[in-house]
Amino acid sequence: MDTLDIINGSFSSIFVLISIITGSIIISKFFKYKQKTFIYVGLTWIGLTSLWMAKAISVIYELITANHIDIRLFMFIGNFFIPITVIIWLLALAELVFKDHKRKILLFFGIYGLLTEIYFNYFIFIDPIQLGTFIPPIDVNYNLVMTIYHLFIVAFILVSGILFAKISLKSENIDVRLKGKLIILSTFSFFLGGIFEVFSHLSLAIMIIGKLVLVMSAILYYAGWLLPDWIKNLLKKKK
Repeated sequence: MDTLDIINGSFSSIFVLISIITGSIIISKFFKYKQKTFIYVGLTWIGLTSLWMAKAISVIYELITANHIDIRLFMFIGNFFIPITVIIWLLALAELVFKDHKRKILLFFGIYGLLTEIYFNYFIFIDPIQLGTFIPPIDVNYNLVMTIYHLFIVAFILVSGILFAKISLKSENIDVRLKGKLIILSTFSFFLGGIFEVFSHLSLAIMIIGKLVLVMSAILYYAGWLLPDWIKNLLKKKK
């Protein structure tokens, strides 16, 4: 591996680790408050790191074995759980944002996700090169269809996250409004980081900035859903 691969893999690993910790902490709140929403939003954030998880696992595999990870395994880790993650995210938002159209939206994304899985799994086992070109040891240049799909998912998370946060901004409770603002910042950061990721192959600076933005999005996501006292007090002091 060259220096660029090590930096790329290291930053991806940091983002994935922080995201797993963030998601796990949010999920753990279910046992205290008995609200399934915490499970949904925690799993969503972990699932959204799939593309970077593939890079993190790939660089670890390379360092341990001195061999490249199989392209099928790399693509599977990076893509298989995305449609499932979208459904879980929709379950979290259904009662708050899409209540009147819950069944239609879940049905649409369920069918869309199923078709995506069929398309993806067919080529990953038959001819993965049709999905993208592996750039060993830790990257893939996906084809146009997969690239559009990834951008669509990132854009969907952005729009749906904003719609959810707007409801929080209308609350009379100051803390709830603050959570809404942090969730909006988180979704914008994730969207921006995802865009940077698409063009990360162009330069080291773009790659590093993108990863740092993604790490910030994970921290903001944690703050937006849980708003721990230390963050709340910090923000109040700045005001």
